[in-house]
Amino acid sequence: MVNNKIEVLDRGNSEDILVEKLEEADGITIYRIKVKYEYPVYPQRLSLSFAADGTDVFSVWSPTHTDERSIKPNWCPNISVSRACDGAPIQTALSHSGKNRLTVALSDPKTPLELKMGIRENDVRLVAMIDIFTLPVAKIDYYEADLRIDTRPVEFYDAIKEVRTWWNGYGYKNAKVPEAAKIPVYSTWYSFHQHFDSDAIIKECEASKEYGCETVILDDGWQTEDYSSGYAFCGDWEACAAKVGDIAELAERIHALDMKLILWFSVPYVGKNSKAWERFKECFLNDPQKGEWHCLDPRFPKVREYLIKLYSKAAKEWKLDGFKLDFIDSFTLTDYSISRIGCGRDVDSIEDAVEILLRDIMKSLKKINPDICIEFRQKYIGPLMQTYGNMLRVSDCPADSLKNRVGMVDLRLLSGATAVHSDMLEWNYTDTPENAATQFVNVLYAVPQISVISEKLKPEHKRVLNFYSNFWKEHKNILIGGEFKAFAPWANYSAVSAEKDGTIIYTAYESRVAEIGSPFEKLVLINGTGKNGLVLDYSSIESITGRNCIIYDCTGRERYTYNLVQEELRYIPVPNMGMAVIE
Repeated sequence: MVNNKIEVLDRGNSEDILVEKLEEADGITIYRIKVKYEYPVYPQRLSLSFAADGTDVFSVWSPTHTDERSIKPNWCPNISVSRACDGAPIQTALSHSGKNRLTVALSDPKTPLELKMGIRENDVRLVAMIDIFTLPVAKIDYYEADLRIDTRPVEFYDAIKEVRTWWNGYGYKNAKVPEAAKIPVYSTWYSFHQHFDSDAIIKECEASKEYGCETVILDDGWQTEDYSSGYAFCGDWEACAAKVGDIAELAERIHALDMKLILWFSVPYVGKNSKAWERFKECFLNDPQKGEWHCLDPRFPKVREYLIKLYSKAAKEWKLDGFKLDFIDSFTLTDYSISRIGCGRDVDSIEDAVEILLRDIMKSLKKINPDICIEFRQKYIGPLMQTYGNMLRVSDCPADSLKNRVGMVDLRLLSGATAVHSDMLEWNYTDTPENAATQFVNVLYAVPQISVISEKLKPEHKRVLNFYSNFWKEHKNILIGGEFKAFAPWANYSAVSAEKDGTIIYTAYESRVAEIGSPFEKLVLINGTGKNGLVLDYSSIESITGRNCIIYDCTGRERYTYNLVQEELRYIPVPNMGMAVIE
C-alpha cells in the first residue's frame, strides 16, 4: 500500500506546489501535480517522494536500464530517465513471482525528469522519488502533470502495458503503422558497412526475399566516398555516385523486385567535410572547435527548415518508402549551448524544438506518402516518439543475441501498436547452425532485420534462415499480434510467449522447464536455452494424452514424431535452437 502522503522534498524556485488526489480505485491512484511560479521563470529541479509497501520487492524494471535490475537502497536508487527523445516516464517494482508491486508513471513524456526507487533500510519500505526539470527547459509560470501509482498484484507486464494505454488519454497515441513496417527487413549496415555498390545491394535484396524480407534499409555510406568510421562527411546528403549511382534509379530497381527502400540519415550530425558545415557552424549544440562532426541545434528555425526540406525532397525525388532517422537522442544541451532563446533561436527548450521538428517532418512526409515508414532506435522510444515513429528498433548490438532479446522485450512491453524491430541479425560465417539460429530465436517476437552476405552463408545457415523466416511469416499474427508475455526480467527474460486463437508459442531462454498454464489447440515449444531438451510442465491444464508431437532441429529437419501420454512433467527432446509442435 502507498502512504497517502506525497512529500515535497525540494520545491525548486516555485511559488506553490499542490498534489491533489483525482481518483482512486482497485489499487490505482491518480494524483495531479500543480506547480505555480510568481512570474515566468526557468524552473529549477523539484522533487517529490512517497513510501510504499516494501514486502516481496525483488527487482526494478525501467524502459532503458537493462543492465541492473536488482533493487537498490534509496540512497543509491534505481533511476529511470525520461525526456522527449530519451526513455519514458515509467518505473516498476516487481516481486520474485513477477507480480507488480509498484508501478509509477507520469503523464508528461517531454519534460526532463527522473523516476527513482529504492528500499529504505531502516524500515524496509519502498521509496519512490520523482524529480522534475532535471535539465533546462523554457520559461514557465505554471506546470501540471498527472502521477499514476499502481499497486495491484497483477503481472508486471500487464501493469506496464496498461500505462501505455493510459498515455493515449493524454494525446500520445501510436503513429499509424503501415503493413511494410511489420515485414522483415534487409539492412546493409552490418553486412556492408560503407563498402557497397548498387549491384551488390540488388544482389542481396534478391537473396533476402528468400528469407521473407520485403524492405531494404540503405544505411550509412551512401552519402560519402569515404570509408572511415564517424560522421565527418554527413550533412549534405548527396548520393555518392561511385557507390550507389543515382538513388532514384536504385529505388526503381528495388521497387522492381517488389521491395521497399528506407534510407538512413543521421539527423543531428553535420561533419567538417560537408558543405553544410559553414552554413550551420553557428547552429551547433556542441563546440565546433572540437571534434570532426557536430550536433545541430533544432531551436534554430533554419536548422528545422533545412532538415524538413531535405527529407521531403528525398522522399519525393527518390520515391523513398521510409527513413531511418538516427541519433535523435543526441539532441542534448551542452555547456556550449546552454544559452536560451536568442541569436537566431526561436524556441527556448530543446525538448520543444525536437517535438516541433519531428511533428513538421512527419506532416511534410505524410503529404508525399501517407504510408511512410519511420524507424527510431532505443533510447528514443517513449510515448512522444511513438506518435511520430512507427518502427522502433533495438539499439545496436552486433551479434549480441542476449541484448537483442532484452531490448526486444522491453520495447514490446511499452510500445503498444508500434512495430518493434530487432537489431540487425548477423553471425560469424564459420559458426555452427545452432549458434546462427540463436540470433533469430532470441528476437522471434519482433520484426526481424537481417544483415548478412548471402554468398558467405554455409548451406546449413541458409537452411536455418529459411526455416525460421518461414516459421515467422506463418505465425506473424501470433508472434507480433498475439497476447505477449515475458517472464523474469531480472534474468534477462527467462521465457517469452505469445498466444492467439488457441495457439501458444513459448520460447525458453534460460529455464529448461516450460510452464504452460493455459489450454491450447496448438503449442509451439522453442528451445533457446543453448542445451538439448526441455521439460514440459502441463500440470495445470487439460489432458494432452494422444496429442501429436513433432520435433524439428534448427534447420527445420524433422527429428522425432510421437504421441504424448499424460504426465504432469514430460521430457521433450527438443534440440538446441529447435522446436516441438504439439497439436
